[in-house]
Amino acid sequence: KTNPLYYYSYLCATEFGAKAYIDASAALAAKGILTGANYSPHSNYLVSDLHYIRPFKLKAMTMPWSEDYVWQTPEFSIQIMGYLTSAFRAGAKYHNLPIHMYVMPHSPGNTPANFRRSFYTCVAHGSKMINYFCGSPLAVGATENYVATRDLPMWRAIYDCSHAAGLFEDYVMDGTVRQARVGLLLSSVDEIMTDTHNSNLALHNNERKALFYALRHAQVPVDFLSEDDVVDGLAKEYDLIYVTQQWLRSDAVKALTKWAEKGGTIVAMAGGGFIDEFNKENPDVNALYGVKNQKLSRDPKFLDYILVENKPFLSKQDLPRYKPFDYVTWGEGESTVTDVGVIAWKQDIVPEDGKVIGTYKDGKPAVIEKTHGKGKAILFGFLPGQDYLRSGLPLLPVDRGSNDDSYTHFIPTEMNPELRRALVDDLLPEKFARPVICSETLVETTCIDTTKPAKRLAVPIINYSAAPLAKLDITITGINKIKSIRSVEHKKVSYKVEDGNLIVTLPLDITDMLLIDL
Repeated sequence: KTNPLYYYSYLCATEFGAKAYIDASAALAAKGILTGANYSPHSNYLVSDLHYIRPFKLKAMTMPWSEDYVWQTPEFSIQIMGYLTSAFRAGAKYHNLPIHMYVMPHSPGNTPANFRRSFYTCVAHGSKMINYFCGSPLAVGATENYVATRDLPMWRAIYDCSHAAGLFEDYVMDGTVRQARVGLLLSSVDEIMTDTHNSNLALHNNERKALFYALRHAQVPVDFLSEDDVVDGLAKEYDLIYVTQQWLRSDAVKALTKWAEKGGTIVAMAGGGFIDEFNKENPDVNALYGVKNQKLSRDPKFLDYILVENKPFLSKQDLPRYKPFDYVTWGEGESTVTDVGVIAWKQDIVPEDGKVIGTYKDGKPAVIEKTHGKGKAILFGFLPGQDYLRSGLPLLPVDRGSNDDSYTHFIPTEMNPELRRALVDDLLPEKFARPVICSETLVETTCIDTTKPAKRLAVPIINYSAAPLAKLDITITGINKIKSIRSVEHKKVSYKVEDGNLIVTLPLDITDMLLIDL
């Protein structure tokens, strides 16, 4: 890694090694056969450019594919399935590839409620192939994966989801998940230089996951972008891009700077891409944030939590007992957020021409902002997303229970709303328009648009709040008239169209999907 050509030699080996797969996948595609590999996400639920984007962009494989064993790891929420599927969507977009997701009804293990959430979340974020893996009873199950014969609620959930697919497939199979205006940046340089994988420490991915959760809790759609996307101009329709890596390709930094000058907002968390592909500090990054110099250090007590060096940091297991080693306050007036915990990493920042907008407890700079033309760049010297997740997690024993009351199936709902606002709303453009607004914040939605053979809109609805909702108001923006509307759960839907918005009111238990003809 000390060789200045290490990054490019590694990248060359990766793409040269993919050639055999490209040729084989092309030969199989000519026969109508898709190729893929099951990306088992244990333990980090790590997404990357090198695995989730590049192989599919190169057509080394033609079917993105992963699975949902969330109940086996102390992941924050089953909502992580949207994170995985969205990352695949970033790779599938170049050639409109179908996404294949294992959604596991396994019993004991999963629960009917979280099985339903996973099913709808995968569909909502772009999966068109749902595989139950082993939807059969123990007597005929081919492996340790099966559905307990007596688990009638799970069998009902399997039936309901399968039946629902027949209702919504015309609105989903020909459709496309609407492009977001907010992006999470992946870095091939960081992935290669850190050699991060699912069995070692992946704090940059932890923070990226936290931002994904915060954005979805704020009802803001989000996509993944690669360095190539930014360099090639594919980020031009985005308003906000988050950076979570220590390494970043130098041409991507230049492209991001030009993108910000045209009105975009760059938000970087501890790391900020200060090191380039030659493993050297990049002065362009200092200029981007208005920083004279900086130094990243780790919590001296960090090993008290993970115990073994370079092992995964697991949110449900490690965050509830974490004691921050510093605190940050930033913002002005009603937008001020105070005493946000510093977890794992801390960046000491010496400003150059950047404006200090947040400080550590000792008054030293913690958050810095610099204007670029019509846009700006903001550097957080810590990982605020980790404290956002920590605020919603009770301290409970980690388990693998098979009911909704067990901690492994617990869905957090008490996250700090002020911190969520500061990480999302305060960073969005003033006139930013959410495509769907729900009266309950923790209900997740997406828009799946179909233009041919007919103009249609599907809006999956997944309840990640604490309980069923007797009345949920859903506002879908940018609609002046419709031909018809129904839902998977309700044949008759109460709605009105006013001021360019479609407003729907219905009860929501766990999942539903609006099916709209335009």
